Amino acid sequence: MLLAHAFLIAAAVAPAGTGPAALSEEDRRAADHYVKEGHAWTQELTSLGENLGNMLMDVVDGKQNGEATRAEIKRVAALGAIRVAHFKATPSPAFPEMVAYRALFLDYLAWEQRSFRPMMNEALKIAEDKKRTRSEKGPAILASVRAYDRDEQVWKAKFEPVIKAVYAAINRK
Repeated sequence: MLLAHAFLIAAAVAPAGTGPAALSEEDRRAADHYVKEGHAWTQELTSLGENLGNMLMDVVDGKQNGEATRAEIKRVAALGAIRVAHFKATPSPAFPEMVAYRALFLDYLAWEQRSFRPMMNEALKIAEDKKRTRSEKGPAILASVRAYDRDEQVWKAKFEPVIKAVYAAINRK
């Protein structure tokens, strides 16, 4: 009880308008590293997705069957699961902006894990469809993938203000 009174007194005599304290150099570096590592993973996901898109077109063109693409989808999904586990296990600084970023990022990775396989398997099914002509397959694959892309754009829009807030906190003096 005495401790609670001490906090109330300290709060009452604290100067008005004092903002959040500056971060330690260790917290700044750790936050910057976590955000940059997360961004690097999203860039790698984009590259892996582009590779799978090329593989799908090889299936559409009859240059290969879908087995190699299926194996790559499985490999990328497994790699994604490993990265999700890594980011969940990796601590980040506990300042509010970073907590918000980490929560959003982990939610995004969970969405990505739930969406990736169904999206790619649906696209592969279209690519392998013997009833469709080549000229029908490309637009159908694009239409299929665009539904997921719209959701991903919503996620990306959420990141911009959260990342700005993290870097504002990192740069706070």
